[in-house]
Formats: sequence, structure tokens, C-alpha cells
Amino acid sequence: MADNVNIDSPVQIQSASKQSVALDLMKKIATAEKHAESGDRKYWLALYVQCLKATNGSELKYILKEE
Repeated sequence: MADNVNIDSPVQIQSASKQSVALDLMKKIATAEKHAESGDRKYWLALYVQCLKATNGSELKYILKEE
């Protein structure tokens, strides 16, 4: 068994898991907010957490609440 793994192409998520739905939602929101090219890590992580909360059925007031 090889100790090294090389990935030569972009990784694609093929399932409809809550995590993949949250990722798709995050991309759509970021594009709509004109942040698609932003390199701000805090923005991306906060947005993904909010999207993940949304896929878990949280209410909007809890989704937008900063922790």
C-alpha cells in the first residue's frame, strides 16, 4: 500500500450530504454577495458554518447569530 496520495484534478463531492449542500449554498451566496474571489478565510468559514446550520434546519435568528 502506498504511503503517498497524489490528487491530479479538482476534488468533486458527488453526494447530497448536508455538508455538500452547505458548500453549494455557500458558493451561491458568495457569488451573489460578490465575494467569489475573496481570500478572506474568516468570511468563508463563517459563511460555511451558517450554511451548515441552515441545512440542519436551524432558524434564521440562530443561523445569523455570531458565536
